[in-house]
Amino acid sequence: MDSGIDIRPLARGDRSAFGRFFDGLSTRSRYLRFFSPMPRLPERTLDWMVEVDGHRHAALAAWQGDEVIGEARYVAFADESAEVAVTVHDNWQRHGVGTAMLLRLVADAARNGFCRLTASSLPENRGVLKLLTRNGFVPTGSADGVSEWERNACPVIPMVAH
Repeated sequence: MDSGIDIRPLARGDRSAFGRFFDGLSTRSRYLRFFSPMPRLPERTLDWMVEVDGHRHAALAAWQGDEVIGEARYVAFADESAEVAVTVHDNWQRHGVGTAMLLRLVADAARNGFCRLTASSLPENRGVLKLLTRNGFVPTGSADGVSEWERNACPVIPMVAH
């Protein structure tokens, strides 16, 4: 990954930059992220995406200078699992940005007590499928044309017999 890229938690003050990031995604990238056409990110959704608490809803942004080039987030469920999502600007895909953000997100989730991580992807999203596979996620099935994935984010400590 390019050393000029900074990954840090997304904050409320990053709303404008995050909005520009979304606007700069291709139609296909937006479709693959939201599983439906999304020509414009609704204001309410944009607000939700930057209103993170760092615990039950955490988000990271990859920055090059003052521009967001990627985002990764998890959102916790009531069962203490969390769903992850990663989006990288088209020009930065396949440069290690998604991997760097996902690995940090997995570590943050584990530190916050979310060991079971899930992800959903459209089967044609080959980039995300490779990203998930290379980073310990395993397929758990599919429903309504969406592939489901899972990973244990917490280290498994082997039992020692005495």
